[in-house]
Amino acid sequence: MYPIPWYVVILISIPQTFLIIKLGGGLFNININMRQCSIMAVIICILAYLLRQMPLMFGLHTVILVLVLTVLLVVLSRIDWGRSFVAVLLGIMIVGVVENAFLPFFLHITSSNVADLATKPWLNIVGFSIEFIVVIMIYLWSQKHRFFIFDLNLDRQNQIPGNSTMVIIIVILLQNFLLTLIMSNLIGKQEVWRLNTIIPWANLALMFIALLGVYAIKKLEENARNSIKIELLKTHLQQVETLLRTLQEQKHEYCRHIQAIQSLIYLKRNQEAKQYIEAIAEDYWNTEDMLYSGHPVINGLLNSKRSAAESQGVEFAVAVKCDMESIPIPPWDLCSILGNLLDNAVEAAIQDKKQARVAVEFKYEFGHYVVYIHNNGQGISSKAKEQIFEPGYTSTDSAGRGYGLYLVKKLLDRYGADIEIVSKKQTSVVVRIKESYDAVSAYEMG
Repeated sequence: MYPIPWYVVILISIPQTFLIIKLGGGLFNININMRQCSIMAVIICILAYLLRQMPLMFGLHTVILVLVLTVLLVVLSRIDWGRSFVAVLLGIMIVGVVENAFLPFFLHITSSNVADLATKPWLNIVGFSIEFIVVIMIYLWSQKHRFFIFDLNLDRQNQIPGNSTMVIIIVILLQNFLLTLIMSNLIGKQEVWRLNTIIPWANLALMFIALLGVYAIKKLEENARNSIKIELLKTHLQQVETLLRTLQEQKHEYCRHIQAIQSLIYLKRNQEAKQYIEAIAEDYWNTEDMLYSGHPVINGLLNSKRSAAESQGVEFAVAVKCDMESIPIPPWDLCSILGNLLDNAVEAAIQDKKQARVAVEFKYEFGHYVVYIHNNGQGISSKAKEQIFEPGYTSTDSAGRGYGLYLVKKLLDRYGADIEIVSKKQTSVVVRIKESYDAVSAYEMG
């Protein structure tokens, strides 16, 4: 890093700091007011002048400026460390990339080299002026179109998993920042032996970034897992909502019948009231009795699924031959598993136009809780059996379908359970859950 006159530092460092703060923050939807920017720009200008008088190792000058500017953002703008760091990294990276792309052409056009920048201050000022115009155009375009690389304000509204997302963003920006520094050094170096002293340090830095990259990928995987949990919870809530809607409809229907019976009794038309009650009993006695499985949550699921199936003309039968509350899977996940399997069974059974039927059986066999779900719809081919648990696979053309069985398989794998599909005259899905499985540990491990 070569020293330059104080007036060149002022003319370059202050507007450059403004660009870094406003552009880096703006692309993450972080707004820093002009007064705070001015204070930070002056401090960075003084620091840059002092650092340029010191024989610092390659890149250290820039790293110090990044850290100091991050601290200034935290202290003056009350922005947390993560947002401050990524905003500064992005701003410096964009400015550095523009400079690296422009500088070789500028030196060629002016018939100069890097050494001339230290002896001819006007070259620095002219070169930066053109660079400044390019970067300011990028900033103005992003502001006009409200373009964000990532809206970090979503984190404050609890719409994204903050820590994981921030780690991923920092790792990606650090990789690009390091490459930008290396390219700046390659452009500026004239002697090969000096490159040899830098390469080992660059390799160590790249190794560190690679390790962070692995960690970031792990975080992405955790985010994907959380997304699956959210999707399953959403499905469960939809099932509960369906049950509540059905119960509300029934409540409204019952109130109407009670009012009619009450009116007939008040009018002393007892024979007509008796006929009315008998007609209601004939319609509802066999179809509206509640299913009881011994598990309160599964009761709601089975009754809502039966109501939905019968509304589509599908006969729905349930047989419980074990203690449902002893199944070692949390109720919310068990509901998601059964809900998706029952939805698929009903959808398949509807294809039988004569007598569509779905049957569910819960049993305990040889240390396993076994769930049998049968339907008499169209069978499943051997090829489809190999693909049916893949994400996005569906036998219909409906958009957004094909993830139910994939989510079921992910959950069953978590709890050490097996699933088997047998398709002959009827299609049967068999789920086997180990009685001794430690479901609590499995759930906590995700």
